[in-house]
Amino acid sequence: MKRVLVCNLTPRGGMLHYASQFCNELFLREDITLKVAIASYHTNTLYHQNISFIKIRSNPDLKNFMFDSLNIFYQIYFLSKIIIFRPQIVHFMDNHPWYIPYVYIFKLFGVKVFTTQHDPTLHSGEAKNLTGKIAGYTNAVLRKKSDKLIVHGDILKTEVIKKYHIPAERIISIPHGSYTFFNQYAQGLVVQKNTFLFFGRILDYK
Repeated sequence: MKRVLVCNLTPRGGMLHYASQFCNELFLREDITLKVAIASYHTNTLYHQNISFIKIRSNPDLKNFMFDSLNIFYQIYFLSKIIIFRPQIVHFMDNHPWYIPYVYIFKLFGVKVFTTQHDPTLHSGEAKNLTGKIAGYTNAVLRKKSDKLIVHGDILKTEVIKKYHIPAERIISIPHGSYTFFNQYAQGLVVQKNTFLFFGRILDYK
């Protein structure tokens, strides 16, 4: 029985959708004991009701985020809960900056680290601000230190090999998961002409 800790410290928007459905499927496996590390502001019901959480305060507001990051008591509490669980695999779902020190700690204690990188290279225009630079640096550290790097599609796998010189044997290419849970909200929708569906992030650079 493998003990797996999945880290989802940015549980909002598309990342919440992705991570929750990933964990719901993982939870059903009989050979895995699952625990999810998640930001305490998470209140959504997309995760299976029986999944066990380790919650830590990590407010997305920049001012509060800085306070939370510097509060050593939060970090000690979080790490103590992880030590009690004793994971054999830690899987990072996103690129939260707290993963930078944590990945070194996990590797020091022989824990296998898996990372899913949805965008190994940040979207055009994203890397120009401070948060984008931090995200890019976090991605780089996780690429270097992870035992397995998971991407969605062979195009991204080729990009990571050629651009970042990551050995092919460390990269796993898999299809993106299903979002069929959205079907529950499809009742009574009216089809309208001359409309389009926008995929992706609604940001200035787009």
